[in-house]
Amino acid sequence: SMRTRLSTQEGHRRGVRDVQAYMESYLDHGLPATSTDVVGYASYSVELREPILDSSSVRTYLAGLSAWHEELSSLFKEADLVDSAGFPLQLANPCRSRRVEELLGVLDKRYKKPSCAKDSFTLRQWYRIFHYGFVLVRRSGRHHRLLLLFCTFGCLRRGGTKYLRVYFDLVHTDAGVSIRWLAPPDPTSPHVMVVRDEPGLSPFVRGTLDLDKNVDARKPRRFYLPAEVRALGVRPVDLLEDYVVQEGVPLGALLFAAPKGNAGWYAGPYTGHGRAFKQAYARAFPGARDVGRYSSGSARKSLGQWLWTWGWSHRMISDVGGWYTPKVAMDSYFTTHRATVLRALQSLGTVDGVVTEAHWD
Repeated sequence: SMRTRLSTQEGHRRGVRDVQAYMESYLDHGLPATSTDVVGYASYSVELREPILDSSSVRTYLAGLSAWHEELSSLFKEADLVDSAGFPLQLANPCRSRRVEELLGVLDKRYKKPSCAKDSFTLRQWYRIFHYGFVLVRRSGRHHRLLLLFCTFGCLRRGGTKYLRVYFDLVHTDAGVSIRWLAPPDPTSPHVMVVRDEPGLSPFVRGTLDLDKNVDARKPRRFYLPAEVRALGVRPVDLLEDYVVQEGVPLGALLFAAPKGNAGWYAGPYTGHGRAFKQAYARAFPGARDVGRYSSGSARKSLGQWLWTWGWSHRMISDVGGWYTPKVAMDSYFTTHRATVLRALQSLGTVDGVVTEAHWD
């Protein structure tokens, strides 16, 4: 589907090509495959090939193979194809057989490579990176700092920031320039705006994603940034609006397109998150030798760890970050309200409203 993340689509295509190459080299025939072919491929992938694959990679590749068989089966039905006996021609999906599913369970237990996941930032680290890690006299420094803010408090993956757009009018008065935020042409398309008219709430940033991991295109993911996180000395609403006005972000443009020169923008979405955050870490902690422990995903993971440290539930954290978590029946009857999310983010680093550094490391 075109609503599937581009990285997932490419992973599926790579999987089909890889299984096809294996079958042509070792089995002397190509696709479609049988469950026996799939079992042979999975075993070969974790034992014999160079380099061997992790069990999760095998699953990704077989997900592509499964999608390929499902698509071909649908085409058979649409064409009303029949076999030699006159019965509708059917194509079984070998990846859904019991023996394949059982084998994948074994591979997950015995052939899972050690995790290479990067660390999250502590509150103390993040505070220092945000305030001392970026060269703010440069447009790129201001761009990277805003990116860290959104990746952290919006719990955004690198791909989640790529297509966020902004729609607004600039209002010029004697007091200066302000922003009147506009709804996008398609309310479900990726965008960011400031909401000021929510009863009982201070202004907050609201973002919408329609294409990301664990996001259903029929139900886009919303994320929220509060007006202020007092303990960390950040004001997301002000930072966003100042950036849009001062940098001259065009109406309907990608919010995180990379600045070009003193006024221009590069056309495509920015993807250098990991390098930018590592450089900021190195500036904030001169001489640090652990820069390699952090990457673009460190910001996203940090918020989940902070919320857990401050006593918020698994359900709350999964709703804030868009993480998948198994749900019981009652979970379908309630959601975490944006007011609760904003209260959780605003209160980070505090106890009973008082800033405390007791759990910052």
